[in-house]
Amino acid sequence: MITYVKGDLLKTDCEVIAHGCNCKCTMKSGVAKVITKKFSKVRAADNTFMGGYATRDKLGEVDFVSVSSKKIKTVANCYTQYDYSRHTKPLDYDALDICLEKLKKFVVENNYTLAIPKIGCGLAGGSWPRVEKMINDVFEEIEVKVYVL
Repeated sequence: MITYVKGDLLKTDCEVIAHGCNCKCTMKSGVAKVITKKFSKVRAADNTFMGGYATRDKLGEVDFVSVSSKKIKTVANCYTQYDYSRHTKPLDYDALDICLEKLKKFVVENNYTLAIPKIGCGLAGGSWPRVEKMINDVFEEIEVKVYVL
């Protein structure tokens, strides 16, 4: 179940931040750029995850990266798109759905709370109404804080 929060994702009171990533080890724009500026370990993890290669096999995978912060314990790199482009819509909805299931399992098993941006709907070009429904369907009774500026 989504709760909208106006503000900075990196100032969340949640233990887990999740965001969408491409499979080509680039985190030079969008939310990923902001996250890696604060947590350089997240970019390093992306560069080595599954061998650090651009492969479609990453789609649907989630790399849970431990970070040191007052509240945030983990940043989840969710591989929701193979490529990146400002001109196409590279979001893979099937990969996002798989990532959401893995996120749910992780937060439930660890008794953590989850914060996300409008995942897949910025540079990846996804449809927020469709993604919003996916999140609500997967998380049902579990709160997911969606940060908007």
